Amino acid sequence: MTGMSGEHAGEHVGELSSTFANEVCPILGGPVDPEAGVSHWNGKEIGFCCAPCQPKWEKLSEAQKADKLATAMQSSTANGDSASHAHDDEHGSHDHT
Repeated sequence: MTGMSGEHAGEHVGELSSTFANEVCPILGGPVDPEAGVSHWNGKEIGFCCAPCQPKWEKLSEAQKADKLATAMQSSTANGDSASHAHDDEHGSHDHT
């Protein structure tokens, strides 16, 4: 068995998103980007829509994290899209593509 290295290491990045507990960012509600970072919480891998969301997550209390993740998980099953992805904070407008 061989490991991933060199030029093939990045080929499976898209597959990593299936390991996240959420499909929707718990901070801003956008679709999870596997390259935006990951936090480990309560045995789960939490994904984010963009890099600035991860430190915001880390600053939340345990109760806030539980609430935000529950809301994100409900959003991903109810909406199935990113129509609710709003940038109403200092995060501003940027491109997720």
